[in-house]
Amino acid sequence: MAQLDVFNSSAFSTRALTGAINIRANIYGQLAAMGLFRDVPSRNRLISVERKTQTLKVLPTIPWGGEPTKNGSQARELIPLSIPHIAVEDRVLAADVQGIRAFGSESEAEQVMDLLNERMETMNQSLDITLEYMKWCLLNEGIVYDGDANTVLDLFTAMSVTQESQNIALSSAATNVEQAIANLKRYYEANSRGLPITGIHVFCSDGWWDAFKAHSKVSAMYTYYQTNNQNQAGDYRNRFVAWGVTFENVSGTWTTKAGSTVYQVAANTAVAIPVGGDIFQVHNAPADFMETVNTPGLPRYAKQAVDAKYQRWVDVLVQANPLVFCERPDMIVKITKS
Repeated sequence: MAQLDVFNSSAFSTRALTGAINIRANIYGQLAAMGLFRDVPSRNRLISVERKTQTLKVLPTIPWGGEPTKNGSQARELIPLSIPHIAVEDRVLAADVQGIRAFGSESEAEQVMDLLNERMETMNQSLDITLEYMKWCLLNEGIVYDGDANTVLDLFTAMSVTQESQNIALSSAATNVEQAIANLKRYYEANSRGLPITGIHVFCSDGWWDAFKAHSKVSAMYTYYQTNNQNQAGDYRNRFVAWGVTFENVSGTWTTKAGSTVYQVAANTAVAIPVGGDIFQVHNAPADFMETVNTPGLPRYAKQAVDAKYQRWVDVLVQANPLVFCERPDMIVKITKS
């Protein structure tokens, strides 16, 4: 029979548990699968983002030997941001491991680790969903919320940026949709400021997507795209490329603690982001453990604590300390329809 003292072995150390939970595959999350957000380790709970604004001007000519034009200094500012803390805990009772015995080549510790992994996997998936939710909040509104609808980060306010919003009259057959997409591309070209943009990806809500692909100026292109890609690997029903821009329908929802439904993209809207440039990040702070103070933050941490008095249970804590962030919020464009 397995004994709770197996948790004193090196297999159940903070380092071992943290290593195990960080190497597990993330089974939830479209944005995670895309690799859109890059993990950035931080040694502190507070970070400062430095922003430097560069302005280029056409220079005047001057007489030979005259006074050169002064090169104006670039405006620099530090924007302080706080990294949030998310933790979830579970308890494994002695009764939960009662009757577990070594089988085949597995030891008692390995048997108990299997049970612990099951609990940790559920906790890890909860954090996966939370992080994906925060990423979509950032893309959708520029405001990152937690499960209690508390504001974690108001990106546009923090960065003193007004979000670009464009409208396409999809209800009118006379609308020049190609021109509207050209206007979107021109916005990125005019405001990239050195950002290496290789493409544009538009996430579409159900209502916006249905109206877009059904528009008389788009429907033939959509049908042609589906016909020419139907024999290739992948599902192209909810994704196609038009005028060099990738459009993708997303229909995911979350239910908040208060019971309200939150959509990946708000109803009847779409969100455009640039491809390339590496502007989306998740800043990870270290866990609030003595052994992790001032160390580079990891995406996840796990730790266990045994009932010191009677050894009747062991508590397992899994935590993440992520700040979802975008260096260039002006590159997140909201597209409405009318």
